Amino acid sequence: MFDSKFTENKDYAAALAHLSYGDLEFSARIIGKLLKAVSYADNDAIKRHLVIVEALARVADDFQEQRLQMLFGCSFLMNVRDPSNTELPQYGAMAGALNSLESIYIYGTPLDSEQADDCLLGALLKSAKGMLEGFTRTCLETLCKLIVEDDNVATYFAKLPAVDYSAGYRYTDWIKPFLEGRLTENAKLITAPGAEKKAEDIMKVIDLIETYERMEKEKETAKEL
Repeated sequence: MFDSKFTENKDYAAALAHLSYGDLEFSARIIGKLLKAVSYADNDAIKRHLVIVEALARVADDFQEQRLQMLFGCSFLMNVRDPSNTELPQYGAMAGALNSLESIYIYGTPLDSEQADDCLLGALLKSAKGMLEGFTRTCLETLCKLIVEDDNVATYFAKLPAVDYSAGYRYTDWIKPFLEGRLTENAKLITAPGAEKKAEDIMKVIDLIETYERMEKEKETAKEL
């Protein structure tokens, strides 16, 4: 998992997924170590870790949802408070929520805090806000591929709320606007080396998220019939 020279990553991921089947305790131990590795990963390292993330997320047993909660995180509502109360900390995301009187959600893993620094959704939001574009795009491609190809994963993400109401209805609603913004910025540098390839990579992920949105819309329409 940690060695950049290890080339059997897919086989290793498949073995971990097999051992995780029906074993929540083992899953928790592996995911704790995986999230720790992700928290220190750069864009090259994250590709190796995401192979394992994808394999574990696809394990279809009685514990799949709990495993998804450990990997990606659960949503927690940050309650709105009176911004006139100066005794409250007025910084970061909380300050924005206080000043706008808008509820916001944070995402955390149910794993013990000593086991894992962050859930994948929390790490992804941090990387997007920090403009770690390559890292963010790599993670989004894996995430969008998962939710398009695995119905259980899609159902899990359909239930996750947006970070705040301005971001949309579901957690995933921020993804397409973010990518379109990066595509616009990239178009300004289209003659730069690698810009054309970057645009193709961004469009690939946009196509995936649009496919997911169509799938969810079809499900909602079917429920209304």
